[in-house]
Order: sequence, then C-alpha cells, then structure tokens
Amino acid sequence: MMLRASVAAAVLASAVVAAGCGSTAPAAPTPVPAPAPAPAPQIPSLVGEWRSLAEVSFDEPNGWKGRYSCPGSWSITSQTGREFSGRAGWQGNGFNGDRYCSYSGGLSGVVNPDGTLTVRFDPIFRTRCSEMDGDGTMSGSMNPDGSATVRTNAVAATCIHDPLGHPVKVTRTFVMTIMRRV
Repeated sequence: MMLRASVAAAVLASAVVAAGCGSTAPAAPTPVPAPAPAPAPQIPSLVGEWRSLAEVSFDEPNGWKGRYSCPGSWSITSQTGREFSGRAGWQGNGFNGDRYCSYSGGLSGVVNPDGTLTVRFDPIFRTRCSEMDGDGTMSGSMNPDGSATVRTNAVAATCIHDPLGHPVKVTRTFVMTIMRRV
C-alpha cells in the first residue's frame, strides 16, 4: 500500500510540475506601435512687405567689371499654397546705380516646403540690356534668419553701359536678398 501511495504521489507531483511549466513555445513579441507620421512640411508664407538689397554685375570680355547696388522693396500681396505674387521696385544709389538699377513691375513665383523658391519679374529686369539670354527667372532659398536670397544665372547680354551709349557684350548677373519689414 505504501508503494501504491508513493507512486500516486509521484504521478500527482509530476502532473503539477508539468502544468506549472507552461508551453515550451517562445512567447509572442509585444507589438511595438508604429511611429507617428512626420508632420507635413509647412510652406513658408511670404505675404507681406520686404526690403531688398541687390547687386547687378556686368563683366566685359576685356576684364572690365561693373557692380551696382540696387536697394528696393517687394510687396507680396497674394499667396495660394506655394504660388505667390505681388509688386517689386528698386533704384540705384547715384548716377550709375540709378541707370542700371531702376525697376518697377510685377512679380510671381513659387516657394517650396524646403524653402527653395523661384521668382520672375514682369516685365523682365533688363538693366539697360537690349538682348539678354534666359528668361530672367531668379532662384534661391530662404535663409535661417527668415530672409531669402535669389539670383539669376550669369547670362550673355548686350547692354549700354559705356559713357557714350554704345552697346557692349557682357556677362550679367543679378543677386538679391530680401528681408521682411517689421
């Protein structure tokens, strides 16, 4: 009888141990929630009044270089999504700068979420140039301080810029930085 009680106790103990061990299969991993999607990039708003500092440059094949400062302003009156429009004007600083910088006209452009932008002036800013390669499009980007810098590519042009009014073949560039008026 003792043997039978010992065998019964051993079977019962084995059953309890086996039941307590659980499954030998690995536990399922805890699901990790997907990261939240990044917010959509914001398109910079350009609507408002901007002051501009610009430089128009002429380089002749003979080595002569002319640089003229052209301060002025932009007024961006409308922006729908990435597209903006408004007016721009600038003038020179004195006799030479006035001749090469005077401008007033419309502007339109596109600004991207990464801050890159393109702008066109209507009419094209020609700076006393009767012939000019390209369509006058300026491209650039927003700067960390909230200003923006745009430029044309260097283009071949025929411009009047000698004292006697003779046309001269030059390479022309135009660079402008705009800063929001506060």
